[in-house]
Amino acid sequence: MRVLCLNPAAARFGLITDNEQNFLVRAEPKDYSNVDTRLEVCRRPSPNAGERRERILAMPGLERVPKHDGRVSLRMRGVEFAELPDGEMRFGLHERRPAREHHARGDRATGGGTGEARSAEGDREHPLYRRFPEAWLESQAPTEIETIDATLR
Repeated sequence: MRVLCLNPAAARFGLITDNEQNFLVRAEPKDYSNVDTRLEVCRRPSPNAGERRERILAMPGLERVPKHDGRVSLRMRGVEFAELPDGEMRFGLHERRPAREHHARGDRATGGGTGEARSAEGDREHPLYRRFPEAWLESQAPTEIETIDATLR
């Protein structure tokens, strides 16, 4: 991209790259770019209905974060433990699985355990305590914004 901005009257410029066989070949600067752009369609999350979901969505400390593709991320102190794609709930810290009855109770398997592990009194050696510390801070900042800076009311 920078070669295209150089003055061809000042000097001769060429661009060399390697191909799939690891041979050096002359390249045309106009044919190359490392910028792959696209604009994803922004979708609104579908309305959340259903008694089972309402119990989970009423958990204290639950954060709902809308995503660009219409899904809603469910997080507890910065750790995503579930998401709502297309009207269904999917749970899991690593691999998402459809919601089961124990998720509807809002117990430790759902996200309650995440809140306990990610607290000031939590076990500092627990994997969830140490997971994504920046996300934890980010989730707490809006609730304590005046503590960070009193002018940010």
